[in-house]
Amino acid sequence: MAFFDYSNTPTGDWAPYLTELKQGSIEGVVVRVFWGDHESLKGVRDFHSKSRLKLEKLCSLAHSIQVPLHFRFGFTEDPRSFPTWTHTLTPQAFVPTQVEQELISPWEFLRVPSFRNEEVRKGFLGFLAEALSLLSLHRAPEGSAQTVSFDPGILLADSCPMDQSFIESELSQRYQSIERLNGLFQTSFNSFQSVSKPAGLKTLLSKRPWVACWDYKNLKSKAIQIWEDEIKAVFKENQFEWISPGASDFELHLGNSIALDDTFLEALGGLKGFSPLIIQGEVDPNVLAAFRLAEMLRLEAAFQGQPIVGLSSWTPSSKSRVCVVVCSKFISRKSYSALCQFIEIGGRVVFPFAAPKWDENLDSLQWNPKAISQQGWEVDEKLFEKMSGCFL
Repeated sequence: MAFFDYSNTPTGDWAPYLTELKQGSIEGVVVRVFWGDHESLKGVRDFHSKSRLKLEKLCSLAHSIQVPLHFRFGFTEDPRSFPTWTHTLTPQAFVPTQVEQELISPWEFLRVPSFRNEEVRKGFLGFLAEALSLLSLHRAPEGSAQTVSFDPGILLADSCPMDQSFIESELSQRYQSIERLNGLFQTSFNSFQSVSKPAGLKTLLSKRPWVACWDYKNLKSKAIQIWEDEIKAVFKENQFEWISPGASDFELHLGNSIALDDTFLEALGGLKGFSPLIIQGEVDPNVLAAFRLAEMLRLEAAFQGQPIVGLSSWTPSSKSRVCVVVCSKFISRKSYSALCQFIEIGGRVVFPFAAPKWDENLDSLQWNPKAISQQGWEVDEKLFEKMSGCFL
């Protein structure tokens, strides 16, 4: 579906432009609603006075020319995602960015307001509630508002969306006792409070990097889920169906596939590849090595028309017969279970280096030797060619 940027389009051009977009898509037009467009001053929101910000006028016009509108809220790299008054608030989110449509580009970082700041979070929730209340008056089929969704976008890439007390609480729930954590990491912490400090996290990374990164990504996921639940509640209050952020415009249907363990990486979505996992604003050497391997394979795969998928999101299709899994000595229990189910239905798993031995709890993994292949290949210029040969 095409995008319509109403706030950057003169109102006199709305009708002809929408009509033109309608001809190219019977499903309708996606309209991004940027918080920064509608709130120049804290708590002062404009949906009516400025002509280019009149959402109701847009809805009425679209309905009169029978153009279904799909409204999308959320956060992208566009500066309009956040109002100006939020730009100086701390803490700031440190997120990776990548130039779209470029196969080879350096990864860079962008600082944006963080949802950890209560002013930012409550400000957006207030804006969203007011906007959804307005759009509810134009809900389909009586109006043009076909769907309303939320795309977290760059919020998902925040390198530290949780504070120290949250980390302490979650780690204590996972490990139950500090002795159990010390046993797994071979450390000598005296409390979870000391573990949750930046120095404590660095110690975990130095001892067992893969497990430490798995823990950190799990903490991030839980923190972001709390934010998502707050946003879901606003949708529910205004009687709008929640559309999962996973229901994106890009959908990958794979047959045989190359799955890369992405515990050290952040997926950028679609075919954009990965960025390094940032922990408290820093990149661990093990993370950097995994990122370099991922980029090498992604570029080779792009030239061959073979996508690389993150193992954490990999699921076999009905066409899948072989899955090549690039990983270290660890994979998550969830990924292990998915691969075992694939093997049970006749799939074959190839490990270019060696089969992983442990999960995130250092529990041993048991593989059916008849259904897996351990190659012991080196990381060189022929690695991707060898992996592709597994599908022949």
